[in-house]
Order: sequence, then structure tokens, then C-alpha cells
Amino acid sequence: MNNTSQSPLPVDKTTEETIKEEPKEIVKEGEIIEEVTVPIITENKLIDFFDALKEVANGKKISRKEWNNDKDYGLLKDEFLMIHKSDGSFNKWIVRDCDMVEKDWMVI
Repeated sequence: MNNTSQSPLPVDKTTEETIKEEPKEIVKEGEIIEEVTVPIITENKLIDFFDALKEVANGKKISRKEWNNDKDYGLLKDEFLMIHKSDGSFNKWIVRDCDMVEKDWMVI
């Protein structure tokens, strides 16, 4: 089941449960019988912008729950804070007030 129109339900106020599906093969005596998709549940803790920036400084990528997309994220690239866009481009990130006050950041 691959339903991208619905966002995952929050587990609590600071944690979001995310379900990712990974293909697995069912094997019988060395033969692949069928390939199925197995849901993998992970938790992304929601953090504020300043904690998210600390994670970026440690080499992680960050995103906002509001963005609802795994292709847009922030990272440190060539010693600049950059935004990776869904079209594959990188842009210098000009941090705005709304970025700093939101508490729906997560490490991806």
C-alpha cells in the first residue's frame, strides 16, 4: 500500500511515526517465489530549528514536517547552509523568521 496523499499520524507531540516500505523477497529452496513490500516503521523526533541546525553541523539532513516531502531538505554543502529541492537543485538557504520559530523540524 503506497498512499502518499496522507501524512503519517503523530505518536505524540514530539514524535512522528513514519512508515517506509521496502521490498523483500520470499525464497523457497533457493528460488524466489514472490516479492512483497514490507512496511518498516521508524520514528522521527520533531525538534526546533536550533537543534536541527546542530544536526546539520554534524553532517545530517533536516526537513520540516510541513514540507511533506522527502526530496526537500536542508544540509551543509561546501560550507554553506543549502536547501536541496525536489528537482535536484541546491540553493543557498536564507533563513527566515518562520524557519526559526517552527518546532516541526526533523532529521532525515
